[in-house]
Amino acid sequence: MKKKPLCNVLLRNNYFESSGWCLFADVVFDHKVKATIYNDETQLNVNRILSCHNNKDSIKLLGGMQDQKLEQGRYATEMKALLKLCTDIIDKKGEEEVKKKLEENNGNIGLAVEKMIATLLNSNSEIQDEDPKTKKIEEPIEDKINEQKTEDEKIEEKPSDKIEKKEEEIEEIGETKPGINLQGYCVNKDCLASKAKLLVWVNIGFDAITFIPDKTFYNCPNCKQSTVASVVKVLFLDSEHSICDNDTSLPTKSNHYQCYYSIKFGLTYQLQARKILQHAINLEDLITRSENAILSTEIINLMIELQKHLITVVKPLKVKDRAKLLEQIHFDYGNDCKQAFDVGRFTILCDNPTQLQSIMTVIKKAEQFNLIVSEDEDFFTRQSKTHYRFHSVKLYVPKYDVYVEMQATLKKFTTLEGYSDIENPKLSHLFYEYIRGWKPSNTSEEELKQASDVTLIKFNDIICEWIDEKEIKKIATRFKPHSEIRILKPPQLKNKTEEQINASNDISLILTKFVYDQLCKFNPIHLKGKAIYVILFEYFKKYIMGEMNPASCADVVLILKNQKNKN
Repeated sequence: MKKKPLCNVLLRNNYFESSGWCLFADVVFDHKVKATIYNDETQLNVNRILSCHNNKDSIKLLGGMQDQKLEQGRYATEMKALLKLCTDIIDKKGEEEVKKKLEENNGNIGLAVEKMIATLLNSNSEIQDEDPKTKKIEEPIEDKINEQKTEDEKIEEKPSDKIEKKEEEIEEIGETKPGINLQGYCVNKDCLASKAKLLVWVNIGFDAITFIPDKTFYNCPNCKQSTVASVVKVLFLDSEHSICDNDTSLPTKSNHYQCYYSIKFGLTYQLQARKILQHAINLEDLITRSENAILSTEIINLMIELQKHLITVVKPLKVKDRAKLLEQIHFDYGNDCKQAFDVGRFTILCDNPTQLQSIMTVIKKAEQFNLIVSEDEDFFTRQSKTHYRFHSVKLYVPKYDVYVEMQATLKKFTTLEGYSDIENPKLSHLFYEYIRGWKPSNTSEEELKQASDVTLIKFNDIICEWIDEKEIKKIATRFKPHSEIRILKPPQLKNKTEEQINASNDISLILTKFVYDQLCKFNPIHLKGKAIYVILFEYFKKYIMGEMNPASCADVVLILKNQKNKN
């Protein structure tokens, strides 16, 4: 960029004017400026004619020399003049540099300015012309490119010889459930599944059947007619099963939780699916097999693999107490020990749903540990009967011919004592233990049993967050502790000792005492605990005390107050 004469810049910025009067500090003077610039060297002849007004205290500047000194310091007046004249230069040099130049030139302003300008120009500083009229904008020359191609220049694209086709996803309808599931086509012309040529799943359940693929008909889940034929596939879910055709002498057997088999036309097939059951002869045999399986290398290796994912695995130290098992088998399974799988249950606690999903993927690859996943129940994304939230699998240990149960849930959902974040986790667990095997003997007990089942579901809706936090807060706002309302003792418990109640085997009486004790002792602090307390109190008030009767001293006070107002 071309260098600009500094004096021109000063002139344009009104540092100097060609003629006229300028007032600088306490000095008024008339000045003229002449400048010649060539070869990047500047000669500046500044002729100043300073004339003072009729002010006796004014200071004369003649030839740049000061006739008298000010009390403010040496060359103070010259400094003021230069600060006004050469602000642009002084910004760069600083006041100390100006003072130095004045001292070198014995206060001669003209010489000081000349030397300062020469120094500035020699420092290769480039000063841009700020007058927009003098600016010249050079536009770069760009070659114009014709974007349109002629017909001769166009390249004809040839289709590729290899065409990749995406495999069309086969749509299907119907629901698969545990047991035998057949997949075929509906031949009913009025059925939408038939018109759309959709594959249809038909659930047979746990059964033994014989069929010919193109000659046996089953009920279509869409049109409800016996029109599903041309069976092309069989799926066994959560079962011990076998499949055999008339070309095969020995059946194929398996207890894997999910097995698919392709079906060929012209053959006759025999299918059988049974519920997963323990193979033990009796309870003692089941306990022995379960103890061996829990300590087996196969299970231990699986646990080591799971713990690599930074989860908590609660391993049973031993199988359940025999007396407790007998009671559970009696109430839950009608004295059939083959249905007992939680003899030694493993509990897996995860931090979040994603981690739980990952853990289930690892467990389902149990074959690498010589284990078989035989049943897979997802009650984490769909609700169980009690609304407790978990994912359960039954692992078959071939070495000991026994099934071991594993349950996975979130840490914040578990009611397992010592691992639960829930206040008073025993409340919901024991409540469940009391009512699960209860067989009501009369209408009032039946009503209480049904109300108890609903109350347990409400507990689990809060604990497992089937309802959102807003709804839980809404319930918790109704909480009032026993210390404030004073729960009344149910009349059913009067004149009865704890030993008498427990020995009675009367579930309704035992449950009444349990609920009353919990309401008197449980003093929750957190949101879920308060909401659970409210649900329990409302159950107590309506179904144990009776809706028309007082359940607390606060109710008695309210009744008396209402009667007084009526009178």
